[in-house]
Amino acid sequence: DWRERYSQLRDEFGENPHPDFPVYSGGGEWGPKSPKSAEELQGMAFEEVLQLFREWRPSGEWMEPSAEGLGRALSAAVAEDPVRFAPHAQLFKELDPTYVRQLVAGLQTAATQGRSFGWKDVLELCAWVVAQPLENGDEPWPPGGDKSW
Repeated sequence: DWRERYSQLRDEFGENPHPDFPVYSGGGEWGPKSPKSAEELQGMAFEEVLQLFREWRPSGEWMEPSAEGLGRALSAAVAEDPVRFAPHAQLFKELDPTYVRQLVAGLQTAATQGRSFGWKDVLELCAWVVAQPLENGDEPWPPGGDKSW
């Protein structure tokens, strides 16, 4: 009876990938999630990227995409192709501090990896950030975002 039941289960679910383990876990998710990957951001037109950062709002729910996750995807995309993002750095003034921080972090990574890009717009953005009030309100917006500059 058990062999027949096992055959039915194998037919329904496939072969057991770890037959030597009575219990097996393939791991779990960790870290902030993003609604778009770095690769997806790289494949989007810059105006589409900017629109995403202007309009997308995280739900704030546990294990759902967050501002930090989207920012990290941005940082990775920027580090890979700083020439594409650096000339538009000043357009990030209209975005949440989380995204500005991650833009700068991506440019820093690119610079340490020896990737060249123009600094003028980046430095002007940084000067603007330094001039901002330290606090950005009581609660970060979007949820999970930076509270201050």
